[in-house]
Parts: sequence; C-alpha cells; structure tokens
Amino acid sequence: MTFQQMKELCTVAECESITKAAEKLFISQPALSMALKKIETEVGVPLFDHAGRYTYLNEAGKAVYAFASETLSAWDSLLNSIREKQIEDENLIRLCFTSDYISSYVIPAFVSNYPTVDISIQLLDDSEIGGALLRGNYDIAISRQQWTDNETIESMFFYRTKLLVSIPLSNPLSENNSLKLKDLVNEKIVRISRKGEFTTEVNELAEKEKLQLKTMKKINYEAIKQLQSSFDFVYFLTSLQAEFDYNPANRRLVPLEEPQFSRDLFISYKKSSIDKLTPFLGWVRNRWGHTWSQ
Repeated sequence: MTFQQMKELCTVAECESITKAAEKLFISQPALSMALKKIETEVGVPLFDHAGRYTYLNEAGKAVYAFASETLSAWDSLLNSIREKQIEDENLIRLCFTSDYISSYVIPAFVSNYPTVDISIQLLDDSEIGGALLRGNYDIAISRQQWTDNETIESMFFYRTKLLVSIPLSNPLSENNSLKLKDLVNEKIVRISRKGEFTTEVNELAEKEKLQLKTMKKINYEAIKQLQSSFDFVYFLTSLQAEFDYNPANRRLVPLEEPQFSRDLFISYKKSSIDKLTPFLGWVRNRWGHTWSQ
C-alpha cells in the first residue's frame, strides 16, 4: 500500500461512507471505490462490509486500518520533526572563528544580551574558513583573513587585537605608554599554561633576540586574577580579552610595540544569511561602533 492508499482507506473507515470520504478527499466516488478494490486485491481479502449507503470495516479491515493509521501518524510526526528542524536550522547562526578568545569572551557576551538567538560555534584554522563559508557550512566567520566573494560573501574589519602586559602600578614600567619584549627580561612573568593568542610570537621573538624571560607557566587565568591584586608579577593578555574581563585597580595595561603583537580580525559572512545575522552584526556595531554595509 502507498501512503495515498492508506489515507484513502483510513478516510473511508472514519467516514463510514464512500460518498463522504470521496468528498473529503476531493476525488470522485467511482475513483475511490476503484482504489479500495485495489487495496483489497493487494491484501487478498475484503476489508469492508456494506449496509446501504454505509461502509464498515470488517475484522481484517480493522487490522489493516490500525496499521495504516499508525503508519500515517508516524509519517506525519517525522515530517513535522523534519520541518521543525529545518526552521531551527534556518534561524540558527552558525559561526566559526580562529581565535580562542572569540568563544571565551565575545560569544558569551553576545548570548547574555541576546539569550533567545540560537548560535553554534566552531574553532577552525584560517585556511579552512573561506571554503567553509563558500560551501555553506557556516553563516559567519571571525578570522585573521578577509574572505570576500562578490556574489556570496561580504567581509570587513572587526577588531585589532594587541598583546598587552598587566603591570602593577608600583612597577616603574607601568609609566610607559608602550614596551618592547626585552623590557620584561628582569620581570617576574606569569604565563598561562595553555597556549595563548600570541604565545608563538613571544617565544619566537625571545629566541631570536636571545631573551631570557623569567616565566612561570603552570598557572591558569583564574588563578592569575586571584593573585594579581597582591603580587608584583606581570602577565600577558590581549586587548580583546581585556575588553570583557579585566578591572584591577592597582595595575595598568601597557601594549607591546613590536608589530607581531598586533593582529587584525575580520568578519566574513554569507550575504544570503544577512537577515538572521542582523542581531549579531547589530550587537557588534553598537559595541564597537562599526558601520556595516549590507
């Protein structure tokens, strides 16, 4: 039996009349009678008894009706589930990024302002971003490169993140407007154990200039925040990180002036997804004062 035949059988059973069922199904009575005969031929036994204008299921018909009714109900549930999932997918903002600080700070801040907006996130390498956007795997990306396609993708500047040094006000270095990495040689530096945003660049420059940095590495950021008010160490953090999570009263943030400690981030997005991206792009515009072309 096809789904159409199941629907026809169930409608006749529920109406108990071929005439009424035909009207409900918007087909002719002869066509419906022929459809019922085909079903009975396929099953191999009669499924209905007739009394005047009324048509009733017999015992075999009741069994077939139960099967057809359950099958149609399951099919309807499946279709509804698929449609609901499609609607959810259409509204879901799929975002990928290349900086850990996007997931640690930017996204939580956005979600706290827009708790009803559904957003999924994924960390990718810069080399993967362009292809992922073109294939439609993601709607928007925050990365170190601009990805632009005249027909499908728009890209623009998002944020210039810099490597900063948190220095106690009691330390003379805090009076500087900028520093070089070599200025920190004699300082006690606390570094987070996991890889930070500019860790590779710090290590490479220290090795190149043969700098011996007095660093402690086995400590996490939460521990640093607890210790920073009463200890005289210095530590690294990015300007993007500081935007969301830095407020010590007895310290000053000083940027490192070497060019490798400054990095531009860009937002790239699918033009076709602009409607559902409006909350996120609007939040970015309001927070950082960007002007978005749409």
